[in-house]
Amino acid sequence: MKKKTIRKQRRAKARFTRFLAVMFLIVSAVCVILLVNKNQIHSVKAGSSEQLNKYYKTITIQPGDTLWSIATEYKSADYKNTKEYVEELMSMNNLHNDNITAGQKLLITYFE
Repeated sequence: MKKKTIRKQRRAKARFTRFLAVMFLIVSAVCVILLVNKNQIHSVKAGSSEQLNKYYKTITIQPGDTLWSIATEYKSADYKNTKEYVEELMSMNNLHNDNITAGQKLLITYFE
């Protein structure tokens, strides 16, 4: 009787260990996929055979700058419109609205 209980406990422990291993693999795979997609440098084709790469840089907001004026200056044809680029800037910089102030640092993307 005691041997059956010990075997059941061992089997339960083995099942739980397999479950944890599978969950770990799934979570790891999802993290890798998200990381690759987020940090991947996108290549886009310009009108010619020239390839453009997506880069990131930090700029300092100057007096009179708005998120929309910055978006107009740095947005490329990769974005459907300025609003889409503004939304990406807000997401990248954890902004809840489009208010920015002079002296603030802002991470932007651009293509070269």
